[in-house]
Amino acid sequence: MIRIAVSSPAFSHVPVERAAPDILAHFGAWEIVAEHRHHLSRIRGYLHELAQDRDVELRVHAPLSDINIASFSDRVRQASMAEVLETVRISGELGVACVTVHPGLVSPTSSMDIGRVRALVREAARELSGASVEHGVPVAFENMPRMKWLAFREPAELLEVVEGTELGICFDAGHANTCGNTENWLELRDRFINVHLHDNRGERDEHLGLGEGTVPLGRILGALKGSYKGTYVIESNDLSQGVRSRDILKDWLMKLHGG
Repeated sequence: MIRIAVSSPAFSHVPVERAAPDILAHFGAWEIVAEHRHHLSRIRGYLHELAQDRDVELRVHAPLSDINIASFSDRVRQASMAEVLETVRISGELGVACVTVHPGLVSPTSSMDIGRVRALVREAARELSGASVEHGVPVAFENMPRMKWLAFREPAELLEVVEGTELGICFDAGHANTCGNTENWLELRDRFINVHLHDNRGERDEHLGLGEGTVPLGRILGALKGSYKGTYVIESNDLSQGVRSRDILKDWLMKLHGG
């Protein structure tokens, strides 16, 4: 069964006891942005109870604010990895369906040595792969949008660091649209274990509602029809936008799958 989830950093500003009922009134799955009020260490008790409901699927986006697993600073990198590894561990306890991780940032200094950035992320990928197996939770690296201080925008870059590990790929359709390489990413669809959907006009990562930009949603869903059996995560700025995008996505899926 194809599930539709919603995710938004905005939700993490609302206490989970208030946020979850509102979200789950409209969605059967939720990708929790695990920071601020929704840091898993803070809400694990509530989520443990929520996870007992077999009709609810939980996914997790690992912390991203101030996190850089590609940092040239050993202390920053180690602290970042500790945050992400804790997220994977708690997610395993909760039976989370997938943990999505950003593969790091570049700085003015590290941008001069992208080879070392990739080596550090390969090292992180191996460690996260071990944690994924140990805690029984799938982990995915996400493709990044076109922004100055972000690497891993190209399929070959991300494939290089996940190859030989148990990690999958979280394909972010909006991010790919800003880079103009959607078709190239779709060639790796057999590696996708999570999919993020939102829209933009190709210039920047606007996180518009579906249908408000130039993301080729029909082409993407058609390409994934035979290979991707997982959840589609709508990334939205707020719940109402997420619900509107959900309805558009449902219409597309109905056309493609016949119900």
